[in-house]
Amino acid sequence: MSVALESVLTDMEYPATRDDLVRVAVISGCDPQSVGDLRALPAVSFHGVYEVRRALAAAARRASTVPGGPGRAPILLPSAS
Repeated sequence: MSVALESVLTDMEYPATRDDLVRVAVISGCDPQSVGDLRALPAVSFHGVYEVRRALAAAARRASTVPGGPGRAPILLPSAS
């Protein structure tokens, strides 16, 4: 997690929705990856920074287990010639 995103999450007033988190992250100048990570969160209300961290970790785990997910090369099949 970037330092800028950590600062946003720590300074955020809770409860906060996903859209609230994204808006403040954009205004605060967070990097596009961090903003994208927040956009991937469920559209729920978070009641503290610990809930956001847990949701971000769960989303990262899900993304890493999907073939071709972030950080993975696409699966290429041999062409039928």
